[in-house]
Amino acid sequence: MGADHSGYLSVWQIEKAKNPWQYDLALMDAAATEEIAEYCWSVLANEDGSPNRYIINRGTYSLLARRHNLNFFAHMADLYEHLATLHRQRVTVAAEWLEAHGHLHVKQPTVLLPHSAAWFAALEVWEPAQAMMTRRVIQMTGRTDICSVCGDDPVKRHRNGTPDRRPIGTLCCAWRDAPDQPGEAGRGGAAGLSRGPG
Repeated sequence: MGADHSGYLSVWQIEKAKNPWQYDLALMDAAATEEIAEYCWSVLANEDGSPNRYIINRGTYSLLARRHNLNFFAHMADLYEHLATLHRQRVTVAAEWLEAHGHLHVKQPTVLLPHSAAWFAALEVWEPAQAMMTRRVIQMTGRTDICSVCGDDPVKRHRNGTPDRRPIGTLCCAWRDAPDQPGEAGRGGAAGLSRGPG
């Protein structure tokens, strides 16, 4: 029996239905303050800016799906992209609650320059296949100011991205209207957070 028939792919729905306040700031505000503060700090405790397990698993399954063209790997990549999105939502709501109650200062996120070492490091987690392809295109053209996908001259503007979201890079005119951050999945963005005086 496949994972889609076992219920494994939808178990996240049960968890979200049990704890909707973890994903909604208004619902969180209605709960007991002391308990919520403890929960929020526990959510941010492991957010050190490195990729979380959902992003790592998504990258692995995405690469396997490209290599082997099996539905299982494609389903798992989709699942972990969604789980990464939910994780980011939990972290964002927790950080917003702590900030609103004076417990947290939010720093500006680090911006990734396309085709830089940090950009490639993030992309190798998000999209290993695209990282390999982009490195090859850069090697073949001998330029870094090119489209991250096809090697053509990019549009005037490019998408830097941040460490907590999928790095997109420089894109040619065919990708001009592509969404900035597909899936809005990320590491949670807590690398730029610090405790406030509260």
